[in-house]
Amino acid sequence: MRLHGSMVYHSLQLVAFTVLAVLIMRLKLFLTPHMCIMASLICSKQLFGWIGEKFKHQAVVFVILAIMAIQGVANLQAQWAVIGEFSNLPQEELLDWIQENSQPDSVFADAMPTMASVKLSTGRPIVNHPHYEDAGLRTSYGNTLY
Repeated sequence: MRLHGSMVYHSLQLVAFTVLAVLIMRLKLFLTPHMCIMASLICSKQLFGWIGEKFKHQAVVFVILAIMAIQGVANLQAQWAVIGEFSNLPQEELLDWIQENSQPDSVFADAMPTMASVKLSTGRPIVNHPHYEDAGLRTSYGNTLY
């Protein structure tokens, strides 16, 4: 009886994690491990002994895994079929300008996303000043940095 009580608890917890993952996509990190643990219970003879003999139980597990694999392959193919290219012409022009008009030891400061591109694409040193990242800090002294 204890096994079935904990099974109910974990099933309810799985439902709660599923709802959270649907509402807030970042919370799927709670759902995924729990879902894998619950899926592994399909091999439990205690829970699924009613299926019948050992071969029958293994066949059911194999069929379920095959269905999951088919869907997984379909998902992978759909993701691999997405072909796109990110294009931000003003940023590309900025990076070209930095490469052509600055010394290799020139240091640049700006917002974090821009500086990540500058560091990655040009190899120039960067500085991330907190005033560029926090709107409250930019206006806290009555002046702005821009």
